[in-house]
Amino acid sequence: MNVDQKLDLFLKSAMDDAVAHKEQVLADLDAHYRKACDDYRREAETNAKKRLKDEYFKALRVIKNKEIIQAATESKKSLIDLRNQFYEDIFKNVEAKLLDFTQSAEYAEYLVNGIGKAAEGLPDAEAYLLPDHLKLVAGKKALARVALKNAEEDFWGGFRIKSGGLVIDNTFKTRFAEERRSVSMFKIV
Repeated sequence: MNVDQKLDLFLKSAMDDAVAHKEQVLADLDAHYRKACDDYRREAETNAKKRLKDEYFKALRVIKNKEIIQAATESKKSLIDLRNQFYEDIFKNVEAKLLDFTQSAEYAEYLVNGIGKAAEGLPDAEAYLLPDHLKLVAGKKALARVALKNAEEDFWGGFRIKSGGLVIDNTFKTRFAEERRSVSMFKIV
């Protein structure tokens, strides 16, 4: 074998080694690239799953909190409605009892005592009563110094006394309205 042949053989062997080395380097690069891509894909999937899970639970908490707030609001509204209905029932009952009281035997005594105490010490006191109630106290000795007059408005019962610029309003309707207002001041809104 001559030198040219040996050189050709060496060149061919070197080229084959270079091609094999190139193929090995490319295969290693491809494997490294695939591993890097797989690692990146797994990491991206893990991060995406974690983000989705976090967002899902955050959304669930928001929904749960909204439902809790809505349930609490509806409960308060129900409670307020129930309490208001309770007060309405009480006031209807009280109104009926007040009107019943005006038909009782004790009512005339209540008027005489109430007007007498309220008008005590008032000069020129005038007591205003409903026409039917005026008949109950007319001619009572305890009210001799008080001018008894017909009221022009219906105030369910009780009396109103005027003396000069002073007005003492002890009518059932006014006292009832004051009580209703005092209860409504404490309503939860």
